[in-house]
Amino acid sequence: MSMISDTLTIANVSQTFAGAAGEPVEVLKDVSLTVGRNEFISIIGPSGCGKTTLLRLIAGLSSPLSGELLMNGAPIKTASSERGYIFQSSGLFPWLTVEKNIAAGLKARGLYKARKSEVQRYVDLVGLGGFEKSYPHQISGGMAQRAAIARALINNPEVLLLDEPLGALDSFTRMSLQDELIRLWRERGNTMVMVTHDIDEAIYLSRRIVMMSPRPGRIVQILDVPMSYPRNRAAGDFTALRTQILKRMDFARDVQEEYAI
Repeated sequence: MSMISDTLTIANVSQTFAGAAGEPVEVLKDVSLTVGRNEFISIIGPSGCGKTTLLRLIAGLSSPLSGELLMNGAPIKTASSERGYIFQSSGLFPWLTVEKNIAAGLKARGLYKARKSEVQRYVDLVGLGGFEKSYPHQISGGMAQRAAIARALINNPEVLLLDEPLGALDSFTRMSLQDELIRLWRERGNTMVMVTHDIDEAIYLSRRIVMMSPRPGRIVQILDVPMSYPRNRAAGDFTALRTQILKRMDFARDVQEEYAI
């Protein structure tokens, strides 16, 4: 799978929110990043450094204070089905069955009648065959996240944005779904941008890892992950990269002190 061109371009993006007393709080500062077509990147950094804020900007759910975001050369102004978003919690509608949750996006876009026959294919794609008629409270957290992934994929997004989608799962389910994400990415060729606090997860999944400093979030380093798939968490190159990232994250804390007022 080779990168043909840049799908996403983030240029000098800064973002500020209002603090508790109404004072401006700088969340992101001069963030620039390009993401290649069919690439899988992970964004890591300490809590509050703006990882989710950046993901929401890419999704078009909010606008930056300054800078610009482009998808295939066109400015990102609003949310679009070209960019699917998966949250930490599945966000399934509790009153809908698995299959109806997966079809929800099609119905919202007026495409359900034309594409109704595809729903079962996406149910099967994420391994939920036999649970089509189940409601969210009748399935496990891992199965609910599978349904959320299928709900995003059925809209055929070019870019899939993943905001800690496996963070609430137990370790065994999490590792299983990590393998599932890799399989889906390699089969379908989506561009994947994931926010995670888990360094091992970032190494296991990604081609590149974007490391951010504490607030205001800046990109302090982008690391290539040269390992082939499937990856071995116990391999020497895996553990060496983990050690390198941990050392670099200590440097990221120094960045906050350097820019302190």
